Amino acid sequence: MASINVNCACGNQFVTEEPTADSGFTVECPTCGARIRIKPPGISHKQFKAATAPSAEERIANRIRKYETISGILWLIIGAVQLVLVWTAAAGVWNIINAIMRLRSVKSIYAGNV
Repeated sequence: MASINVNCACGNQFVTEEPTADSGFTVECPTCGARIRIKPPGISHKQFKAATAPSAEERIANRIRKYETISGILWLIIGAVQLVLVWTAAAGVWNIINAIMRLRSVKSIYAGNV
């Protein structure tokens, strides 16, 4: 295995072993813990893309996270509009509370979470 120099977004520069397909071609910064994806020389772009593509479960979890985020933002907007209108203020408060709970729950959506 060859050693490579890696520059992290945190400003740290470190030397590590060249990543393999088993690790998803990722290395971890020892300072901030960020995972950095690196395409080593000698493999084709097609091989790299196939090895680092998200699984079906990860794609579904990403779609659900996106839907929940958009839905939460829309309910937040609806709740704000309802607060402005006097006769729907109670419903507006309820919608804002539920929108905030929905936006907080997005963090717990990941592949394999049942």
